[in-house]
Amino acid sequence: MTIGNSVKSIGSAAFEDCSALTAVHYTGDEAGWCEIRFDDYEANPLYYAHNLYIDNTLVTDLVIPESVTEIKDYAFSGCSVTQVTIGNSVTSIGDYAFCKCSGLSSVTIG
Repeated sequence: MTIGNSVKSIGSAAFEDCSALTAVHYTGDEAGWCEIRFDDYEANPLYYAHNLYIDNTLVTDLVIPESVTEIKDYAFSGCSVTQVTIGNSVTSIGDYAFCKCSGLSSVTIG
């Protein structure tokens, strides 16, 4: 599935039981993805799809850009990221932002 960079919020259970999803392609950048408000984990298609593509590249080593100050709730819930680097500009990481990221082995903050 493809999510355009104009999307700012996705409502509760919008993708409930969409277990056939295998990839999410986002037309914006990492900063834009961090700004999307997901009402719960089933609002985020990554919970089922696991694979996030930004600029047609699978995101496994996620670097949150310095322009980001907040990572919203459920932002990367279920994502297949293995490494995350969060810059000094981030002052808030939302609830369940990285829950169910079973392959996540390295997180650097600051």
